[in-house]
Amino acid sequence: MKFPDLSIHFKKSKHHPLEVYCDASYASSKDAHSTTGIIIMVYGAPVYWATKKQSTISLSSSEAEIKAAVEAVKQMLWIKKIFQQIFNKLSISPVLFVDNIPAINIMKNNEISNAKMRHTNINLSFLKEMRNNFKYVETSEQLADGLTKSVSTDKLHRLFGYDDVKETEGEM
Repeated sequence: MKFPDLSIHFKKSKHHPLEVYCDASYASSKDAHSTTGIIIMVYGAPVYWATKKQSTISLSSSEAEIKAAVEAVKQMLWIKKIFQQIFNKLSISPVLFVDNIPAINIMKNNEISNAKMRHTNINLSFLKEMRNNFKYVETSEQLADGLTKSVSTDKLHRLFGYDDVKETEGEM
């Protein structure tokens, strides 16, 4: 999707310093692989976004969301390190937004109640330090939703705030 006549305008924000939105579209490809979508925001401005087909098949939507969270946290740690070096702030605590309550419960409690998900223990161990940073976000408010499936232009405008998307004047 191309929007050559639109641009993003950044402005002072009251957002949390580091927000991570991660989403997964369960078994969305022809070969049953899920798709991961990630958007990382610093003070309300997108600094990283990615969409990627997951390399292994997930056996549940919760497992797909956990895999997406692992990828999001890996990218967030890299970005956090850069900002800590630039701004010398060591206490930036990220908020990670996920739209799957069972996945959040598994990540927060580090418990697997289902035998078919036991192999995700390594991922859960990686996420253990972040478990208190996961927050639920409604799917309708999930910024990364548009990276895992097609969404309308209206939804994109609503998610990112129409005020931040302006028609450009002339060439960029």
